[in-house]
Amino acid sequence: MAITQASLDAAVGIRLLATGSAAGLANLNADAILIADGASNLELALNVVQSAEFQAKYPPSQTIAAFAAEWVGVIIPEGTQANIDFATTIIEADLNATTSFAGLQAAQAALIVAAYDFFQATATTDTDFGTSVLNFNNRSEVAVNYSSTQEQDGTALARTDVLADVTSVASTVTTALASIATTAAANAVAGDTFAL
Repeated sequence: MAITQASLDAAVGIRLLATGSAAGLANLNADAILIADGASNLELALNVVQSAEFQAKYPPSQTIAAFAAEWVGVIIPEGTQANIDFATTIIEADLNATTSFAGLQAAQAALIVAAYDFFQATATTDTDFGTSVLNFNNRSEVAVNYSSTQEQDGTALARTDVLADVTSVASTVTTALASIATTAAANAVAGDTFAL
């Protein structure tokens, strides 16, 4: 399967919704290999859910209620209380219906893809979720710039920090992109020189 910018953007969006962080170049390269091998968004999400990074953020010992509360803050950080309650009910119901750890991981992956698909299909002018869609779109734009355009990488904390100040307000994207460009320029390898 051909690797397109749209498929890479989807992979970045899925990782963003899973962990609240930019993918980073190493994760994006791993996802690109899966995409080239024909992986679906659900398979990409399951790969993230089974990763050490996801397990560190949401340890297997975490209760479903605790996971739901934490993950809602990742997917709709600017959500209204009604939206938070609505999302929490769906997450808890889906995860409580599982009967094994593998089933739990599959359900988490399916929820990540459902959230991604919801954000792709919902307008920024939606009266209930428009602000959350704007927030996702803005964080996704910054995450794509960091991971794909600027080819940056870092620890999970560094990749989360890149998005820390990005909200539904457009100017937060401009600020974040400028910061990434500055960091990328500083990290660029100028080339080797040799004394003759």
